[in-house]
Amino acid sequence: DGSRIASGSGDKTVRLWDASTGDELFVLRGHDAAVDSVAFSADGSRIASGSLDGTVRLWDSVPYRDRVAQRDEAVGAENTISPLIDKLFSAGLRCPAVADRVRNDESLTDQLRHAAVNLVLKRCSEMREQARETHQQAQTYFDQGRFDEARPYMAELISIHKRAAQPQDAPAEAPNEYASLLLTCEPSDLRDPKVALPVALEANEMTDHKHPSYLDTLPLADHLTGGTAKAIENQKKPLALLECESLNPAEIEARRAKYEAALKDAAAKPPAE
Repeated sequence: DGSRIASGSGDKTVRLWDASTGDELFVLRGHDAAVDSVAFSADGSRIASGSLDGTVRLWDSVPYRDRVAQRDEAVGAENTISPLIDKLFSAGLRCPAVADRVRNDESLTDQLRHAAVNLVLKRCSEMREQARETHQQAQTYFDQGRFDEARPYMAELISIHKRAAQPQDAPAEAPNEYASLLLTCEPSDLRDPKVALPVALEANEMTDHKHPSYLDTLPLADHLTGGTAKAIENQKKPLALLECESLNPAEIEARRAKYEAALKDAAAKPPAE
């Protein structure tokens, strides 16, 4: 019908192309030598290919045509729903909430709802992969002592975690991870304890101050913002909840000792005149 072009290649393949766009649609493999001749049947349902391996092969083109049609339908659906999904993400909703919104949107057809959910899952996977790769690249440069090159990647990672922590439906781990990054990231001049403190407190309030890992983040934020006495008191809390967690009690005790030493040093210093 003129919509597709078939070609033979020296790499032993038959390839199908979109005649209007020039896009490669499919690659057919099976010959053992270069393919030097191809032809469609009169009704376009089959392709014949001749090869220097001495064989002629017949290919059923209908399944490939159907797959092209399905691909085109999927692309069309994605183009239709992308603005809606962009709007939901821009409103600060996280992946599960966006998926629920499109899944329950009665204005969409079943086909569009299915395509929308798949697109949301794809976007979420891409965002997680972006965060992972950004963190890995920043850590690699830092480990190599290439601090100037690590800086933009760590700054971007901080931005990613900030966005993740902002939505109202964000789980408590999101603000805790953001606060922890602001307290411990390298290079150290990217740290911001003043911003981290209310974020760490939010994570603990969301879990009724019962999550040991989040309780371990808060004292560090207290200490780095001048609340060392409060940090010492708060550092005791995770120890009571460690039975069901993987935190190291010795590390928690070491941090508490560090805060106590800092408090003693501060008390020993003469007051400023």
